[in-house]
Amino acid sequence: LMMLLDVRNKRGADIGSDHHLVLATLRIKKKHQCINRKLDTGKLKNADIREHFSIELRNRYEVLADNGALNVGVEDTWQNVRDALQKTGESILGYRNYQKKEWMSEETWD
Repeated sequence: LMMLLDVRNKRGADIGSDHHLVLATLRIKKKHQCINRKLDTGKLKNADIREHFSIELRNRYEVLADNGALNVGVEDTWQNVRDALQKTGESILGYRNYQKKEWMSEETWD
């Protein structure tokens, strides 16, 4: 977000042209970057990891069922199941690592 605070015209600046120098005061606010981390679901192609994930998720689901957390209402049930999926994914799969590519290379500057 950029806001223009003040603009001034400097007529006396000798720049060898019939143009006038313009000075501006700006306020620039940095955007907050939302970190959207995604689970590394590519690891599920490995049969051992897929089996381990399935067992861990089944165990968490059984604990929810034993505690009666799945019989409380649609929203609460969904939140419990979503949390179980998320925690299992974090512990077994982990998150993807993103490599940012530089958009300006050294060749661009030369």
